Amino acid sequence: MKLGEIKERYKAILFGTVVVIGVIGLAYLGNYITGQPVEQGQVRNLQISIVGEDWSIDCTMEETTNNTVYRLLLECSEIYGFEVEGTVWQPYNAVFVDSVNDVENGDGKWWQYYVNGKYGEISSDRKQLFDGDLVEWRFELPRF
Repeated sequence: MKLGEIKERYKAILFGTVVVIGVIGLAYLGNYITGQPVEQGQVRNLQISIVGEDWSIDCTMEETTNNTVYRLLLECSEIYGFEVEGTVWQPYNAVFVDSVNDVENGDGKWWQYYVNGKYGEISSDRKQLFDGDLVEWRFELPRF
């Protein structure tokens, strides 16, 4: 094999490697941007506050593997014995919370969440939590 042929093969291999790495990187970036499911992991010192029209529930989790806003809400509902109902929106493969503690979305208000005071920008089952986060669920008018 001639030196020129060897160089061309190495260029082709290098190009192929760069393309594969680029595709993998774009897939991970796409999952981050679209809020694909997060893997469960241990988180500590989470607080959740759920505020209805005339009631509230506060819950602290010293340790949990429920590391999304939605999973944390479900864990709190099991501890305090209230219902949570949600709908999976198939086009987005995301959960929309329909009711909490028998308070259903309606009359212009719906259940919305905040993490550390910041309004939720992705579905609650996609929003990953980290140690020390404060989650708030509020039944209120939308924030458009």
